[in-house]
Amino acid sequence: MKVSEGDAEDVFKMIEVIGEGSFGTVILCRHIKKKKNYAIKIIDFVRDITDEELEAELAELDVYREADSPFIVKFFGVYEKDSSLLIAMEFCSGGSISDIYEYCQFNFNEKQISSICYCVLKGLDHLHGKNITHRDIKGANILLTQAGVAKLTDFGVSKITENNIKMQTMVGSPYWMAPEVISHGSYDNLADIWSLGITGIEMAQSGPPRGEQTPLRVLRLIPTLPPPELKDLTKWSKEFNDFLTACLQINPSNRSSCKDLIKTTFIKNAKKNYKKELKIVVSTTIQKVTDTKREILKKKMSENAQGSLKRKETMEKISTSSYISLNSRKRSVRTFSRVEGSNLSDDTGTVVVHGVNKAGTVLIHDTNTEGETQNDAFGVDTVIISKFDNATGTVIIKD
Repeated sequence: MKVSEGDAEDVFKMIEVIGEGSFGTVILCRHIKKKKNYAIKIIDFVRDITDEELEAELAELDVYREADSPFIVKFFGVYEKDSSLLIAMEFCSGGSISDIYEYCQFNFNEKQISSICYCVLKGLDHLHGKNITHRDIKGANILLTQAGVAKLTDFGVSKITENNIKMQTMVGSPYWMAPEVISHGSYDNLADIWSLGITGIEMAQSGPPRGEQTPLRVLRLIPTLPPPELKDLTKWSKEFNDFLTACLQINPSNRSSCKDLIKTTFIKNAKKNYKKELKIVVSTTIQKVTDTKREILKKKMSENAQGSLKRKETMEKISTSSYISLNSRKRSVRTFSRVEGSNLSDDTGTVVVHGVNKAGTVLIHDTNTEGETQNDAFGVDTVIISKFDNATGTVIIKD
């Protein structure tokens, strides 16, 4: 998806920093024309970000580009400025499921749990239909909107696979990981269903089962113990308990699919009223969640002597950045075919230098042979450069 081209200061009004992590910063912004709020995630390459972390961030964008569902946080586009990548995402003001029970001591009732599970299943059904496995379903990765919709986010460890190809890498969050992910060395998207079952218990009990154990111990326990269940079975309906049983089968071949679970009584009952139920959750907790997150961020930034400076630098970077739409392009390295004014014969592409400041435009021409250009996102593309040191080298498109 694509937002209007132009400088960020012409597109967004910066409101406040709402997150700070090892990857960089998240800023709440207001789209000037659309009158909507967006979350801008900044990946700062100057920081100590590893190649693996960068690959995960870029792979996450591939998943967001493939996903188009009202139950998945929407991706809108990317800005590139100096050493930073700025990612524009949908802003979900209600916070995450874990935010709500941790910060507000909020107890989810069965209708609310059913409503959230309905949304998650709709999102997962969309992903699984595109051969995408989320691999990290948990309360922290489910966000609520004021419109009363629960949305999946954080695809940093997600995987796009070919048909019937199983995954082998053990990734995810220990308390939510399926037994086969830990011990079998081979698994498919039914691992997400196990994680949803654990998330159902998490919502009912304000934390995952075996949460008192260390992550390492839990990884040893999950493949060897019977599936977890609610502490007080009589407190919850038979429909909820049956739903959890269908999710939490040790043998994945006995586990229900998204389509099967959507047909269960527990989920069908949520279809008509899920927005109403979740609006109540958000209206009850949004102020406390917002205030608590601000206080946590304020404390975190105050502990860093450079916190205020980083915030100022981040806002300045955004204000002067140039928009680059990812569309459906893959990460690639493209070289020049010709450099105007250069005597070199081995360049590839075109660089047009403007004036004494050496600002310029790189025109990346399609180098495919005839018959290979249909639906090719590269075609002819343009990248604006504010400054460069010389007119030779390699153009790297990091998308």
